[in-house]
Amino acid sequence: MINFQNKLKGLEDKADYPKDKPWYFRPDKDTNVNYNILSNKDMADHHYEKPENRPPRPEEKKAHIKKTTTTGLRDYNVISNRYLELHDEKLKVDQEI
Repeated sequence: MINFQNKLKGLEDKADYPKDKPWYFRPDKDTNVNYNILSNKDMADHHYEKPENRPPRPEEKKAHIKKTTTTGLRDYNVISNRYLELHDEKLKVDQEI
């Protein structure tokens, strides 16, 4: 039989009685995404609040440019077993050495 009565009633005095877990609510934001997950529209456009109470649009962040180094690049492809440029000439030099 299913009921919704408290099974731990009367055990509130015990030291190992489970504590109420806090509700972790982030002010001004109740989701990890900046759009409505049902309509895929921005929260500033599609939100349950009145337009003046809707969350503001997120600030545009500059795209981080990833810098790559060109040092240490190989001029030989180990998969194809060939030099990337001037394969025949470099192969002749290798054989002479």
